Formats: sequence, C-alpha cells, structure tokens
Amino acid sequence: MSTHLSTAPAATTPAPWLIDCARSVVAFRIRHLPFTAVDGRFERFVGSIDPAGIHGRVNVASIDTGDPIRDSRLRSAGFFDADRYPAIAFHAPGPLDAVVTGTLTICGVTRPVVIEVSASDERDGELHLTARTAISRRDFGLTWSGLTKAGEVVVADRVDIRLDLVLLAM
Repeated sequence: MSTHLSTAPAATTPAPWLIDCARSVVAFRIRHLPFTAVDGRFERFVGSIDPAGIHGRVNVASIDTGDPIRDSRLRSAGFFDADRYPAIAFHAPGPLDAVVTGTLTICGVTRPVVIEVSASDERDGELHLTARTAISRRDFGLTWSGLTKAGEVVVADRVDIRLDLVLLAM
C-alpha cells in the first residue's frame, strides 16, 4: 500500500547531496487503539541523492517513541528484530523528482514504495526536502496485532512516514 500524501512539486536537482542528520528528521505515526496514535522517529540515519539515485539507511536500534519499554519491544525479535535486521533501507534510481518510486526494505522484505516530495529552492549549498508516504506494516512482515477486551485492534496496519531533510551539497 502506497499513498500520496503531498502534492507539492519538488525541484529536480542533479547535484550530489548528503543528508545533514543533525538537522533532519525521519519520523512515523501509527494508530494505536481506536482513539490515539504513536509518533516516533529514528535518531540515526544516513542518506544521499545524486543523479544516479537516492539512497537512505535508518538504524533500527535508534527508534524513539518516547517510551523506553515500547522502544525495547519494537527492537525485539517480535517486531523489527534489530539484531537480525539492523537497518531499514531505501533506494530509488534516477534523480530527485516530485514523485519518487523506489524500494523500501524492512526486516529483510523489499517492497516498492511511492514517495511524494516537496523541495525548497537550493540556497547556499543547502536543499530542504519534505517527503511523505504511507506503508502497510504487514507488507513487510510486521504482523503483530493484539486485540483489546472489546475486540478492537491495538495497532493499525497503516504507517505514515515523514522525512524533513536538510541536504548539503557534496
């Protein structure tokens, strides 16, 4: 499942770029119970964009949802299995554009994903991007789902992903 969440056009840029991790965010949101959501982010990641492609890797162990107990469970073999699958990877061929189609690999499962991108103008060797998509966690083998006593699903299937990136010219 891929969903376009933004329609703003992105500037196509051939220059090689490197993500400035100190000023960038890789975040997600997933519904938890019928009336709330869990927001999280990954603290460690790397990425680059050049005319030949877009590459990104997220360190799974760096997950942070603001709850250390939940974060530990998410790193465990019952969820992301960070010891066995330490990284989430994204790759797309070709240059940056408003719609980027690539592959996302989570827990050793690779699926196509479409990402909507909006970019600010390049200035002083910096490019600011916002990228959004949604995935089905079950498509990547993340199938855990509990039920409440009332029969409500505890964790939704859809995961909204947002990247707010500052890129530096290499």
